[in-house]
Amino acid sequence: MKRISLKAKVFLLLLAITGLVILVMSLMMQQGVNKGFNNYKKSLEKAYSHRLVLTLESYYDHYGNWHTLKKDPKKWHALLNKSAVKVSKKITHPRSKEKWEEEDHKKVKKVKEKLKRIIPDYTLFNHKKERITGTAYWDSPGLMFKIWHNKEVVGFLLSTGDQSAVMEQDKQFAHRIKKLVLMVSFSEVNKICENP
Repeated sequence: MKRISLKAKVFLLLLAITGLVILVMSLMMQQGVNKGFNNYKKSLEKAYSHRLVLTLESYYDHYGNWHTLKKDPKKWHALLNKSAVKVSKKITHPRSKEKWEEEDHKKVKKVKEKLKRIIPDYTLFNHKKERITGTAYWDSPGLMFKIWHNKEVVGFLLSTGDQSAVMEQDKQFAHRIKKLVLMVSFSEVNKICENP
């Protein structure tokens, strides 16, 4: 049997400790990135929900009821789309009707892509807690927002969480982060092995 020299034992011990440190650091980095990404998603959802509540309040101010939304699901989706895009009040130059239609078409396309990725599932209820549109029930878990008109609550908006597309996007993001952390870890181990 061949005996391992003291120098080799120390090298293997240092290599094992370095590998363990890199593994722990990569797990901590991944946890930090996941936490930061979740906070980012929550802030996006909060901002979107706020814009949607304002859009629904102005809708109610204009129509005075929810009847149109109950009868026409396209109107509900149009309100979701309107809230998904941050509308700029700046106009750099006058535009023709064709230009406006072209830009509206581009916006709608952008909105549809955005909706698939980041918008949670919303359900609208009237002041009597009857569902107007959406898929959730009143007692479903989620965030509830009040919709006001002349200092009275005229409706409730329930956000029941992320759609499956968002969850899939999160999985893909986490997978890419894991790959990145592993690549960095292996490159660090290679550097250590090359320069003992």
